[in-house]
Amino acid sequence: MYDYIKGTVATIEDGAVTLETGVVGYAIIASPPLLDSLAIGDLAKIYVYFDIKETSHTLYGFTTKQERELFRVLLSASGVGSKTALSLLSLGVNKVVSCIAGANSLALTGVKGISQKTADKIIVELRTKILKSFKVSDISTTGNVVTSAMEDAIFGLCALGLSRVQAIESIKEIDTTDLAAEEIIRQILSKRGGK
Repeated sequence: MYDYIKGTVATIEDGAVTLETGVVGYAIIASPPLLDSLAIGDLAKIYVYFDIKETSHTLYGFTTKQERELFRVLLSASGVGSKTALSLLSLGVNKVVSCIAGANSLALTGVKGISQKTADKIIVELRTKILKSFKVSDISTTGNVVTSAMEDAIFGLCALGLSRVQAIESIKEIDTTDLAAEEIIRQILSKRGGK
C-alpha cells in the first residue's frame, strides 16, 4: 500500500501529473486542488490512492490525507466513480463535507456532471459516514469543542426540516455540556415550539 510519493513534477497534462523519483516516473491522476498547486519542476509530496481493478492499476493523487479520505468515502456511494469523486473535490474538502452533512444538494449540482439525482443519492448514502469521518467545524466559533453528539444533532435537525444554518444557530443557543444528541434535539424543538 502506497501512502505518498515524493519526487519532481515532470509533466502535467489531461488531469494527470507525472512524478519522477530517481529512475521511475509515476503517472498519477490528480485531484483538481492538487493540479492547481503544482508546476513542472516542483519537488512534490503527493498522497496517493492505488486503485486495482482487473483491467487497470491506477494511482490517484491528493494534496492531503483528508482529501484522499474524502475521495474514498465518495467512492463508496453507489454509482459514484473516480471521475465524479474527483469533480466533487474541485469544491474543496470543507465545502463537500459541509454540503453532504447539511443536505445541500444544490451546491453539489453546481459541479459539472453531478445531476440532482446523483447529489441526492450521495447525501442519503454518505451523510452518516461523513459525520463520523469528518469534523463539523461550523460551531467552533462559539468556543465549544464540537462533539459527536452535536454533529449527530445537526444531522437529526436537518432531517426534521431545519436548514444547516438554523440547526447550528439553534445549538449555539443552548448549553450542550454532557447532553446526548437526542436531548439536544429535544431542547431545541421545545425552544422553537415556544416561539
